Parts: sequence; structure tokens; C-alpha cells
Amino acid sequence: MDTVIPILFEKTETSFLSNGIGRLSDALSCVVTEERNGQYELKMVYPITGVHYSEITHSRIIFAQPAEGKNNQAFLIYKITKPYGGRVTVLAQHISYQLTSIITSPFEGAGPSEAAAGMKSNASTTCPFTITTNITSTTTFKIETPTSIRNAIGGMEGSFLELYGGEIEWDMYNVYINTARGSNRGKVVSYGKNITSMQQEENIDKVITGIYPYYNGDEYVELTEKILTVQTTEVYPYQRIQSLDMTKYFGDVPSETELRTRAQEYLTKNTLGVPRLTIKAAFIDDENHVPVNLCDTVTVYYVPLGVSIQAEVVKLEYNVLLERYETMTVGSVQDSILDAVITTDKKSDSNGKAIEREKVQTDAKIKETNEKIDAVTYEYVTPQVKSTGSIAAGNSAIIMSIYFKLKESTKVRFGSTLNFRTAATTQGTNTTLNITYGLDAQTIGPIEETYADGDHVLTLDYLTSSLSAGSHVFSVAFGLVGGSLS
Repeated sequence: MDTVIPILFEKTETSFLSNGIGRLSDALSCVVTEERNGQYELKMVYPITGVHYSEITHSRIIFAQPAEGKNNQAFLIYKITKPYGGRVTVLAQHISYQLTSIITSPFEGAGPSEAAAGMKSNASTTCPFTITTNITSTTTFKIETPTSIRNAIGGMEGSFLELYGGEIEWDMYNVYINTARGSNRGKVVSYGKNITSMQQEENIDKVITGIYPYYNGDEYVELTEKILTVQTTEVYPYQRIQSLDMTKYFGDVPSETELRTRAQEYLTKNTLGVPRLTIKAAFIDDENHVPVNLCDTVTVYYVPLGVSIQAEVVKLEYNVLLERYETMTVGSVQDSILDAVITTDKKSDSNGKAIEREKVQTDAKIKETNEKIDAVTYEYVTPQVKSTGSIAAGNSAIIMSIYFKLKESTKVRFGSTLNFRTAATTQGTNTTLNITYGLDAQTIGPIEETYADGDHVLTLDYLTSSLSAGSHVFSVAFGLVGGSLS
């Protein structure tokens, strides 16, 4: 079977051995994006004159090759934009996102293998997925309340990834959580050879040079030396120490030696003391082709930026139709699939729900955020609309902002519901809304939404990674293309 042309299947398909509803040979583009332990999605642009346009509907499956040399994977359609310029954009998530809706009952596993098997055996409904691991550990895994399996794998405190580390490979209904997913195949990308463009970002602001581990259960245990540091401590102008509650890693009160050993494992697995370096490169393969897979170690040379490093591939964008990679991101990403879980929950929750329910949920999210922010020292402003006038086509404006102060490091979640009206510049077309989140000096997005003329309600939902103690600012900006907003 030709793996280049994506195939459309019914949502009930499980074998994927035929041409299904049909091959999507009319597709204008098709790109699969996968992040290490994170996002795994397909984005397709399809013409409204295409043979199968009317058959591309929500929850149907696009079967496509996700990367070079990999087996085709099933992607469930969750969003289809309104027609614009004679085409639609189709978004689909890997079939493994179904694990978000499969709940496992409370259980305990004596180690990684027992934890992986227990998620399936304790599922409250039929679970077609098989979860395996090669990781070894004596740490007990606990699920104390009914939890989605995808959360249990890596979307919550005490998850499999948090306890044991590892890298996930999603292969249809098989989930492999192994010590390492990739390898060093000798892949080299370099300026003037196979790199067409490149961006580099290095951030030491959140580098931790040491930890203060402790156990706070039936008894209190800490180390005689108090702190464990990494070898790169002398590189930084001052020590950056983080307290670390390790109670959850032990079933019984540990000895000081056991606490020290587990804390050293934590230092090793989390590569503390290393600046967050991210390199995004658009590249083409040369005649000496060496394949590259997610989580492989590659060598990057780029003279204009003074870059010469060996690092892990943490994100790949693969052009299905052209059978080549569009971009490769090298560096480090958060060891969590929480963002993917949240995105899925938000999309499914907003589909077909009443506006009033959305408002209640938003209020609850804001309340949850407030409870995580210090009640004495925080400076918190409830998100408020900053732009009271209309936003014309081609313009952008900050429409919401929030200022707050954290007493200690934590994640923060922001949510709000906005009512607005859009009007397209050209009659019969749609308005594109580009949503950009701002957190301190960082920007996230833009996220594109398309609207027909009329009144709309939009629920904004954003969860940060762990933020350091101190002052922060969060904002939301709207940019308009092809229409205005009021």
C-alpha cells in the first residue's frame, strides 16, 4: 500500500488494510507534528473541490505516515475550519488521545512494569491500547482516584513520567515508555549544506543548580549536607537551589542513604544545571542521507549563530506528501504531556456545551488559580478587556492582561470567556482571529481561529509550566485578518 497519500477511514475502523472511504490525493498539504512526550497531530489543507471534501467530517480518521520510515498512524479529526479561499484546514490528533477518555480505577504498582500493565487492567471501560516499558525502579506507582490513562502516563503529579522518567513512542494502539526512544545515528545538519534557516534560544533564567531534598511523611528526613548540587554550579553567578518534597517517592520512611540515592537519580534524570537551549532548523537532506527520528541525538553546526552542539531532537514536522521533514527542533522540552491532555479536554468540553456552562467552568478555573497564588503577598488583577473599541483588519491589540505575584514556584492556569462580534472585509468570507498569549517576555502562538460574520463566544484557557516565585505578567492579544472585531 502506498504510504504517501493519506487515506480517509470511518471512525470505527480498526484494521486499516483497505482504501477506506478513499485516498485524499487532492490534499494541498499534510504535515504531522510530534513533540517528545507531547503533541502528536496532523494538519491538512484540502480544497472544497476535492473528491472527498463532503466526506471529511469530525471523528473520522486520516491514516498517514507520520515520519520517515515509520508505519502509518491513525489521526482522529477534531476540527475542520470554515471554507476560506476555496479550501479548509483539517486538524486531527493521534489515536492515542483516546486514552484521555479511558479512565483507570485506583490501583498500586510495585514498579514501572506493574504500573504500565495496571493502567490497562484497571481500565473502567474497554481499553484497546497496550502499554509496555523497559524502565526498572523499585518506586511504587499509585493512582488514588479515578484518572484518565493519558493523565496517569504523564499529565499529573505522580504520573509515570514524573516518577520514572522515560520517552514515549505512540504506535497505533501500542504505547512504549522506554528509557530512551532515539539513538545517535551520526546525523549532522550544518549551514551551507542542509540547513535552510535556523533560530536559537538559550535561557538560564530558570536553571536550577541544586536541590534540598526531604521526606515529610510519618517522620521528617533530610540530608546531613542539606543540599545536592550539579557539576555546573560554578558557571553561574550564584546558586539556584530548589526545595524538593520527595515524600511521594517512598512507601515507607526512607533512610538518609535511600533519600540521597533517590535525589541523585532525580538530578540525573532532570538534567539540572543545563541552560534551556532550543534550536529550530529548517533543513533538507543531502546525498549522504542519514534518517533522523524523534529523540535522536544529532550534531548541529551553524556558523552565523556560532552554534556547534550535540543535542536531542525534541520536535519534528514531517511533510507527508513530499516525504520530507519541514523543521527539526533540537533542545529540551518539559517532560509532560499535560498540555496535550488540557487541549483535548478543552476542545471536547467546548463542543456543543451551553455558554452558561462555559462561564461556570471559567469561574472555577480562576478560583483554582487564586488558590495557588499566595493570599497575602499576591498582586492579582482579574483579567479585564483592555481594548474597548473595535480592532480593524490587519491590526492587533492586547485585549486582556493579568498581573500577579507568586510566593513559591507553581503552575498557574488562566481562563476567561469573551463575547465579541466579527465582520468580514469582503462579503461572503470569514474573519481570521490570531490569538497570542504573552507570559513575561515569552510569546505563545499565534493560534488561528476562523469566524463567520456575527456574534461569538470564546473561552480562553491557558496553563503555564512551573513559574518561579516573584512577579509575572500574563496577556492575551488578538490580531485580525480579513475582517474586524468589536
